[in-house]
Amino acid sequence: MRHLFCLLLICLGSCQFSEPNEYTKHQDNADDKMVPYYDQYLEKAFPQESMHIEAWAKAREVAMQQIKSDISRKPPGMNDEWTVQGPGNLGGRITTIALHPDNADIIYVGFSSGGAFKTENGGADWFPIFDDNAFLSVGHIAIDPNDPERVYLGTGDPVISGTPHIGNGLFLSEDGGATWTSLGLRDQRIIAKIEMDPTNSDKMFVASMGLPFVTDGGRGLFRTEDGGSSWERVLYPDDTTGILNVIINPERPNLVYASTWERMRSNTVNDITGDNSGVFLSEDGGTTWHRNIAGLPSGIQCKAGIEVCQNHPNNVYAVYIDEDRELEGIYRSQDYGLSYEPITGDLPGDIMRAFGWYFGKVHVNPNDPEHLFLNSVNLFETRDGGSTWVRADDNQSEVNVHADKHDIKFDAEGNVYLGTDGGLYKRGPNDTEWEDIEDIPANLIYRVAYNPHEPELYYGGLQDNGTTAGNEAAQAEWGRLWGGDGFQAVFNPNREDHFFYETQNGRISGFFDGEFIGDVSASIDIGRRHWDMQYIMSPHDTRKMYTATSHVFTCDDSYDPEWYTISESLISSQLVGGREASATTLSESPVRQGNLYVGFNDGSVHGTIDGGATWNDLGEDLPDRYVTDIKASPDNDGWAYVTFSGYKDNDIIPYVFRSKDFGSSWEDITADLPNLPVNDIYIIPGYDDRFLFIASEGGVYASTDAGNSWSRLGTNMPMIIVYDLEYNPDKQELIAGTFARSIQTYPLADLLDGPSSVEQAEPLAASVHPVPALDHLDISSTEASSYVITDISGKHMMKGELSLDLTRVDITKLPSGTFLLQLRDGHRSSTTKFVKL
Repeated sequence: MRHLFCLLLICLGSCQFSEPNEYTKHQDNADDKMVPYYDQYLEKAFPQESMHIEAWAKAREVAMQQIKSDISRKPPGMNDEWTVQGPGNLGGRITTIALHPDNADIIYVGFSSGGAFKTENGGADWFPIFDDNAFLSVGHIAIDPNDPERVYLGTGDPVISGTPHIGNGLFLSEDGGATWTSLGLRDQRIIAKIEMDPTNSDKMFVASMGLPFVTDGGRGLFRTEDGGSSWERVLYPDDTTGILNVIINPERPNLVYASTWERMRSNTVNDITGDNSGVFLSEDGGTTWHRNIAGLPSGIQCKAGIEVCQNHPNNVYAVYIDEDRELEGIYRSQDYGLSYEPITGDLPGDIMRAFGWYFGKVHVNPNDPEHLFLNSVNLFETRDGGSTWVRADDNQSEVNVHADKHDIKFDAEGNVYLGTDGGLYKRGPNDTEWEDIEDIPANLIYRVAYNPHEPELYYGGLQDNGTTAGNEAAQAEWGRLWGGDGFQAVFNPNREDHFFYETQNGRISGFFDGEFIGDVSASIDIGRRHWDMQYIMSPHDTRKMYTATSHVFTCDDSYDPEWYTISESLISSQLVGGREASATTLSESPVRQGNLYVGFNDGSVHGTIDGGATWNDLGEDLPDRYVTDIKASPDNDGWAYVTFSGYKDNDIIPYVFRSKDFGSSWEDITADLPNLPVNDIYIIPGYDDRFLFIASEGGVYASTDAGNSWSRLGTNMPMIIVYDLEYNPDKQELIAGTFARSIQTYPLADLLDGPSSVEQAEPLAASVHPVPALDHLDISSTEASSYVITDISGKHMMKGELSLDLTRVDITKLPSGTFLLQLRDGHRSSTTKFVKL
């Protein structure tokens, strides 16, 4: 069986995947997956229209400080290190490249969410240089031309795609990236470009796309003349238009060029065009601006790019993407940007594949104004000033250049460096073949999987890099098993030749006896499929599988699936913006067959104990938020766990609940988790639900006492998003799918075999409603005798006595915010968080 044979070779470090195999040939066409997904990230704002970023940013920074301060108080086994398994060779999404002006071996790259890396030996080895920051999305890196040890880094991802990553300002390193100091511009959130005056490094422009979710005034072009001590905004088209690029003409520094993008992205608005998108020109060093430039388009456009030939600076180039997201044209000026002529030449009209908003850059060789590159899904090149263009990534060489091109830089020797959605490439001055020069494990992982037949391998579904498998021993040789965006892989525990892979929008591909048996999801024909549609194989019967849209589906023969519904529509409402809700998670109890739970992105939670004959609404006492995960207990009948995420002001707290009665009632086990939204929960089987693990927006947290307390797991995972967790029982390892740094594993042997804490005092039995609260809290407890309410800083706000039955506490005088409710009985106490709207 070719599939299993190749995976075995991966383990031996000798299997290469430069050519499509019998699996990849069905999926590798770029047309299968081009358009980045808009909705998943901001669906988590439900039921709000947008995220309150300031509250979220503060929560990340507080959690970052906790990482540094809580090591000594962690239980044994919590302070080991994570191991990055990979992949490295498949490459993450690079947003920016910076080259040392005097040393070709020193290169910096920034990733959309994986931080910044540096090499000092031309790409043979890379190391992270920005991991101590609370935000690891990098928009631009610039090196001071007068002192290359001074490196500037702007945070936030200017692509603003389906997962808009924001940042916390501009940073300066004066020692080549070893240490960093903030230079402000925190509220600008997405810094797209840093431009220094080559004759005066204290004078600098910073282009900001601002916060794409709201019209908050953070967009614009900012200038400093004192090295960043103070800033003034010098260009502000309006509150929906950001600045993508800014360039100072090296010969005439009074000439400054800027390109703009009118971009709004909230849970209800997705605007990528406008009449303020274009090229602006300043002729007085950036103080005043105009855009009525001869030869350039006007009217509604998508976005624009601008470039100057550094050693022939009378040559200025502009690229425009039109309102249909295709190439409007490429334009050249030979009079320092005062007028332009088209040079689009023979480029095809559909070159952008209808999502030109993802690109919009033209690059010019600093020593040859006739030599240009144009970014798109593919890379196009001209050596005659735009009259004729050719593909520059036709992939006829051994190195298969990844689709979606984002940045290009030229070094002093004429070498070309290319940053893509799949890593960094290098080409010689006169070469046509590319070399992959990094194996940085910075992939964006949606889902991870454990294959009981190949326990030495780790499986992941990757953004734009398909489904893959491998391990640390062959980190640079992971094989791409399936294409598109990769999601959940499912393996039959009884047969090694029976498994499934998934691509975006719930397209499930089946394999049996080593053969591809086709798309097995075609009969799922009711309701909207989630981008990350979950499907499971029953732990009781491997022929039976489940999945869900607005309805729950099952099939009785996993070898030849025909799906049919076992529920009516279970969604409770439409999402903000009118989109139909869809299922985000489902689980079947390993203890009781037919005990199913399903959660939706509209906050609905339902369950059945009879295989779907009857369904119960389990969400009455649960938050009205996006359901990120549901897990049935692996050991206890009727126990289940559910997690939620809600990005809004005062609602960036984690939501983790447990039920011990099939979902009839729920208890909050958030305890002392930091204010980071939760994406997944995992319960280690065989320990009576004592060991719980949380995947959050800022790493992994663990509880060794059934949710009474939590600690951050490991000492070396930076503040990164973790979407999914799995468990490898063969190695006693937790597997984490990070949306920044590939697949990582953590050893659990010391933790699982450590001293028991089950004997600790049980928390006080109590229920608190409603969650969130508006004007009152109903506290019901037969054990607690008093309560204290504090704010999150510990300041006492209210206190009182509790009755034996139900106590209604009037909280109308509390301001909106997050509070701690401590219940006491004289000997014990327990604390939970609540939100006052």
